[in-house]
Amino acid sequence: MNPGRSTMKGHGSEARAKTRFVASSMFLLAVGFFLVKVGRDALFIQGQGLFDLPKAYLGIALLAGPAAGLVLAMMRSIGPRATRLVLSGLVSLLLILFSAHIRPGGGLLMIGFFVFVPLVWGVLYSMSWLLAGELLDGASPRQLAESYGLIGGAAIVGGISGGLAAKFLADFLQPNQTLWLAAAVIAASGMVIGWAQLRWPARMAPPGPDKRPTMTQGMASVVRSRFGLLLLGVGMAAGLVGVLLEFQFYLAATGGGEFTRDTTDFFANIYIVLNVSALALQVLVLPRLHKWIGVGGSLLILPLVLVGGAGALVAGVSLLGISSLRVAEGGLKSSLHRPNWEQTYLLLSELDRPVAKMLVDGFGVRVAEGIAGGFLLLWLTRYATVSDVVAGGTNRALALLFIFSLVWLLLTWALRRKIHSHTALDRDAHCFQYGIPLPDC
Repeated sequence: MNPGRSTMKGHGSEARAKTRFVASSMFLLAVGFFLVKVGRDALFIQGQGLFDLPKAYLGIALLAGPAAGLVLAMMRSIGPRATRLVLSGLVSLLLILFSAHIRPGGGLLMIGFFVFVPLVWGVLYSMSWLLAGELLDGASPRQLAESYGLIGGAAIVGGISGGLAAKFLADFLQPNQTLWLAAAVIAASGMVIGWAQLRWPARMAPPGPDKRPTMTQGMASVVRSRFGLLLLGVGMAAGLVGVLLEFQFYLAATGGGEFTRDTTDFFANIYIVLNVSALALQVLVLPRLHKWIGVGGSLLILPLVLVGGAGALVAGVSLLGISSLRVAEGGLKSSLHRPNWEQTYLLLSELDRPVAKMLVDGFGVRVAEGIAGGFLLLWLTRYATVSDVVAGGTNRALALLFIFSLVWLLLTWALRRKIHSHTALDRDAHCFQYGIPLPDC
């Protein structure tokens, strides 16, 4: 018997076990997210809530920095592992409190709830992806690609399950009442994370002074590098495009007036289709893309689709067209874009990764969403009704969507070249050195 081969098999089995834990946590996070998101959208986009939506985007931008700073401070104070557990419990409690007080339409509390959802889930998702990087540190490139794909797939299946649960519960519960179930699911996710962290304890740092950089030093280290700046630019472009597309979808869905349909059922159907399409892409397309064009090339697909879709829709806008583009964007983001995007952080040092995640995904993306929200707020104040906005402003909004999608595409192309320049330092061993699957690996 070959002892080396046995050791490799043992490492592979352990990596798969770690992957299952992270994937289970990600599945539960996604179930909770879509339960909350369906209810939030159904409540918020009633009455005049649509006019408060840009204010919510601005609120996200204003609170993104403090939220990211608070999470980073917690991580430095009590460690990333304890921070994950504290946040899971806190989010569950806040969901229960929101469920008792939120009401349909806009208003200060609903704006606060709308802001709460993306900020909190952005942090929860990021912390879970960081746990994956921590547990799978040292795994082979092939195992990393497989594990990240499975974790991303678990999130997609969770999205489908959350959408189906929201659709089923719509006949029995008000949207705000489903938040109790979401709170229980998030608590369960925290338990899975806690179990994984107990099973695989963190590596102990050697005794001596704390050599970790301060928060300011860590952020400066990220933005001083061209790679870090490109990550920030791509993330911000993606966030800005996402808000423009989401708002355009809401405009088309409401038809310029009151939302008369069963809103919970409508949004549940949209998110179910979105996640089913994402799952199909994850299973059928992602493995081939990794082999053919690698991580950098795969990151080009989503902005390329949006450039083409937005350009085609400028000529003639319909609910079907906007909905289809929204489904395509959400499906590609969950299936092809997110797993590849997370792997780009593996090119950073282990100390820089948490800072970069909070800086890019927790702060930069939200600031870009706030910029889009500011534009939308100015835009809406020029029109008396939603019907005027749909009739007079849709093409302009789509033109902006096209322009910023193109900016996103160009920045991603530069990021792809930077990834290749990193991994081309040693063409014979680059897959194993950096853990990112590229063509011919």
